[in-house]
Amino acid sequence: DASGALTIDSATSIAIGSNQGKPIDIDASTLDIDASGALTIDAGGDSNFTTSNGSLTLSGDGGVNIAGNGDEVDITTTGALDINGATLSIDSTDNTNLTMTANATSTKTMTISATNTDAIHVANLDIDADGAIDIDGSSGINIGKAADTAIDIDASTLDIDASGALTIDSA
Repeated sequence: DASGALTIDSATSIAIGSNQGKPIDIDASTLDIDASGALTIDAGGDSNFTTSNGSLTLSGDGGVNIAGNGDEVDITTTGALDINGATLSIDSTDNTNLTMTANATSTKTMTISATNTDAIHVANLDIDADGAIDIDGSSGINIGKAADTAIDIDASTLDIDASGALTIDSA
């Protein structure tokens, strides 16, 4: 018990609770840990990093890696999840599913976009919708542009409306 600052210093190392695996409880208005080398937190059970007031920030000059070691990594939020970066890369050896679920009384939108000079490339795309699917392009809509590919349209009714000329060219 000290009325002033308490300093522990050693030329080799400092060990706290090294003889027996006893709990260590640190209550502080601010906890500042500075390490000139790596900082490792190793726990034998679940670990929780929480803040009750303000945000929790993880940052690193070399990036931030979150690994689940084969298990799922769950990110849960009641607000928006913002991922800001030059590139968002999702690599998976299995299917990658982007799913948006909305409650029955709301309408939600999923937007996938690229800059005017970039393109979005998808190997296989399966779109299922309970409502209409709208495809709009301010410069036009191209289907089968990169390769002479068959287009199959199965519909009970095919309605084509054109405000200008309608050209069908077949070899």
